Amino acid sequence: MKNLSLIILFLLFFVAPACEKDDEFQTDLFWETESTDETPPVLSVLPLDLNTVTGLISFGNNLPETKNPTLEYYTNSPDVVLKAVCGGTIGTVTLNPNPAVPDYSISIKHRANSSWTIIYDHIKNPAVKVGDVVVAGANLGTVGVGNRVELQINKMVHGNADISVCPLLVANQSFIDGHNILRERLAQSYPGYYLTLCNATIVTP
Repeated sequence: MKNLSLIILFLLFFVAPACEKDDEFQTDLFWETESTDETPPVLSVLPLDLNTVTGLISFGNNLPETKNPTLEYYTNSPDVVLKAVCGGTIGTVTLNPNPAVPDYSISIKHRANSSWTIIYDHIKNPAVKVGDVVVAGANLGTVGVGNRVELQINKMVHGNADISVCPLLVANQSFIDGHNILRERLAQSYPGYYLTLCNATIVTP
């Protein structure tokens, strides 16, 4: 009987801490799974051939009801190919609900469980599907109705609300340089209009 009591005490002393450790591990794993990845994307590839762009609405420009949460490009051809500005996984490929604009919206997450989303609005002939893993520069489709496409970078903040960030703020130098060349070219045709491509840094979409 005495030996049995010693065995029980031994098990309680050595096994109980092990269970506590396992529970702690499970809790840590739970929170790690639930947390979002705050690492911003780095836009390294131009979304389209900027030589084809004939007009652009800058980020933060005043629109009828809000400020523009995108860089909105207008091109000289409906065949201009759109490219992934960085690698990631295709999250959505959605037909726009307006029947007058039968083109698509495509979103990319550059990392699993990221708080950032890269959105292309107005794409025709989508070349990807949900779940596809794409590299920077991958073909996504062609410009949408009206030879236009919008590039939007969203960041999820408190309460699962989104803000839109000017794409140039999360881009590498090559991406920024290409857009500065575009801005200067457009400014020659429209003096006084293309003073900047980011009229704001953050917009609530």
